Amino acid sequence: TLFANVGGRIKGYLTSDGTQVFDLNVTGTFLNGLTTDGHFLYAADFSEQKVFKVDPDAGTFSTLVADTDHTPNGIVYDPTLDRLWVAFWGSNARIKSYDRNTGAELSTFTTSLGNIDGITLDCEGRILVSSWSPNRISRFEPTFTAPAENLQSSGLSSPADIDYDAVNNRVCVPNAGTNTVVLPEVAGCAVG
Repeated sequence: TLFANVGGRIKGYLTSDGTQVFDLNVTGTFLNGLTTDGHFLYAADFSEQKVFKVDPDAGTFSTLVADTDHTPNGIVYDPTLDRLWVAFWGSNARIKSYDRNTGAELSTFTTSLGNIDGITLDCEGRILVSSWSPNRISRFEPTFTAPAENLQSSGLSSPADIDYDAVNNRVCVPNAGTNTVVLPEVAGCAVG
């Protein structure tokens, strides 16, 4: 099943033929980021500054983080550190991590980037984010002890939510500004 945010709802579609098999109103306003830990779904609400936790098997949801204190945009589950990473919109955009069971904030890091749209992890668990200011894909170590690495900036125009393709060792980047997709390779990762 492919799950997608649609307004304040999460919908699910069979990947075999596109049949809708799931539709849950989580009372969100503008659900933007979506990730899974293999069972639960986690959705970031851009407008309400919340993170919802959804059990698709039971068809239920709860508010995991009631107030993120900033505008959450992208979200990704980190299986190695067993936490959620959330990227935020705005100037000097933050990257925060949360406990996926309690919603407790575990860490926060303020970047020099503006308007982070997407977040994912590469083969080494490094954090990749797409930002609009500047237009680029940046890579951070999960400890944030080293400076950000500019992974890609050419061919980007308002890069939106991103994902890492472990099979082909690349980042899938839709450009909101040009309605195009860029597929840069990730240095330091072996092709699976």
